[in-house]
Amino acid sequence: MTLLFCFVVIACSSDKAPKSLSKAEQRLLDWESIGKRYEALNRFSGTVIIANGQNVIFKEHYGKANFQKNEWFTDSTSFKMGAASEIFTAHIILGLVYQNMIALEDKVNKYLPEIKADYTIDQVLNHVSGLASMKQLAAQNGKLPNTHIAMANAAQLTKDNKRNISDIGYNLLGLIIEKVTAASFDEALEFQLQNQKLENTYYATKPKNLATGYSGFENYRDRGMEPIPSPNYNLENAFSGKGVKSTAMDLLRMTEPLKQLDRYGYLENDGFSFGVYKDKLTEQTIIVLSNMRHPVAKDMIDAYKAASKGESFRLPLLRKRVDIDPSTLVNFEGTYSVNDKLSFDVKAKNDNLYVILGGQTTELIPQSTHQFFMEEIDASLRFFTNENDMVIGVEMLDGFIDGKKIVKVN
Repeated sequence: MTLLFCFVVIACSSDKAPKSLSKAEQRLLDWESIGKRYEALNRFSGTVIIANGQNVIFKEHYGKANFQKNEWFTDSTSFKMGAASEIFTAHIILGLVYQNMIALEDKVNKYLPEIKADYTIDQVLNHVSGLASMKQLAAQNGKLPNTHIAMANAAQLTKDNKRNISDIGYNLLGLIIEKVTAASFDEALEFQLQNQKLENTYYATKPKNLATGYSGFENYRDRGMEPIPSPNYNLENAFSGKGVKSTAMDLLRMTEPLKQLDRYGYLENDGFSFGVYKDKLTEQTIIVLSNMRHPVAKDMIDAYKAASKGESFRLPLLRKRVDIDPSTLVNFEGTYSVNDKLSFDVKAKNDNLYVILGGQTTELIPQSTHQFFMEEIDASLRFFTNENDMVIGVEMLDGFIDGKKIVKVN
């Protein structure tokens, strides 16, 4: 904390008093602390932007765009957008509607006659066409067909108009864009979105300052925590549903006409994750782009929102040992049931706490009086108590603020 030094010329002593921070100064410190905490835990590396409308009031980079080459993030560093690509694709579709090149009520098979079903562009745009996602389709069929049309025709359609996020559907929109504009999706991104003055947004164009994706960190052969480069996704499958690359500033420009947003996601087959939030009343926009696959953007944005209002917010504890009274460890002993087939034991021994699962014993290192982490993996156990301060269960944390709660059975 900044200190205000008061020097009194005549007095023989000087007083030090903490400076009273303004709300804006405290808010800035809080915002900075959020990104720093997640970076320190190796769960986040990327860019954060907070804006009022299009007026940026906070922008910071954390981590590195490429750890092996020691390359830092800049404002022009591009990220793989994942499902946030839909924002760009939807904008182009609505632009084509405005230009009377297509209509929202048009059937998709008006432009793609190979499509068997009769869902409309509007239904696909709003994820109520009944189309499955690629992940769901692969689970149903065991593998994916090799074209967007084949995937759409193979996908089982739901009949209840419930919202189901479908990258397959948005890839069909990409095909429609290419069909009616007689241009590639890359060219459509550049031409149709030129009014947004995007500087580093593209699909298949040669990468422009593209960050390297990472699936996480590991301590390999006791060399210390090192980033793990992620494999690259299938670009053709990603296409207009998940394949756009862009920057945080370009993404912010795309949010301008939108009243509200609340989207989060990660690329399962690549090392990127994202979060984008826009409040419909205040128009505050928060963007978190990461070249780490760990999808902590929602936890981070929840903290940024609370800090913006001057409210208390939660951060994950640092993975550092703290001193606690060893006599309290016996309180955590017992058997905890995950489900009917899986349980684990917690035992105290020699002033340490251990979890025993499947014959394997792992030390639990105290992070607080009631939370303990495992050194080998990014996981913690947070014990909770009843009104009599007796331990009745534990929350299993896998890198997130909250996790699965399970009960103590004896």
